Amino acid sequence: TQLGEVRAIQLPDGSSLTLGAYSRAAVKLSANERRVTLDRGEAYFEVAKDAARPFFVDAQRAAVRVVGTRFDVRLGSSHVRIAVDEGAVAVNDRQAAVNGGQRIDVLPNGTLTEPTRIDDGEVAVWRDGRLVYDGAPLSEVVADLSRYRAAVTLKSPAAGKLRVTAGLRVEQIDQFV
Repeated sequence: TQLGEVRAIQLPDGSSLTLGAYSRAAVKLSANERRVTLDRGEAYFEVAKDAARPFFVDAQRAAVRVVGTRFDVRLGSSHVRIAVDEGAVAVNDRQAAVNGGQRIDVLPNGTLTEPTRIDDGEVAVWRDGRLVYDGAPLSEVVADLSRYRAAVTLKSPAAGKLRVTAGLRVEQIDQFV
């Protein structure tokens, strides 16, 4: 997708994915498996059930395996976040199971955080044009904003560690900045 663009894509197997702003993914479907590689940004997946053909998502150091579920994968500046809307996913060859209403982060060294509860409706609110942060590092917020609007940068590494709790609509980004 382009800067600020969100696009829903229907796959031939009945699954769908919605790519967030300035995101890129490659899809490969075969008789034995379905595989998506998320190279940049964020994607929300609604996976059609097919026990004979598992669905995999590769995102940097995170590998997600599902049969049928709804979940979000976000490549952040310091981690990969997997948030499950419904169903369950296995992360990094079953090192962790993440159930509906939970999220987990995969850190740069491959370590997994403990699954944490998330509020109903919190998964992939960006699909509705909303950005929500609860104690997120300012560097993460700026990275997200830069996928919607050019030239949003953070000049102070120290400021990047500040924690932000905020909610805004994407059309409010200029005001927020």
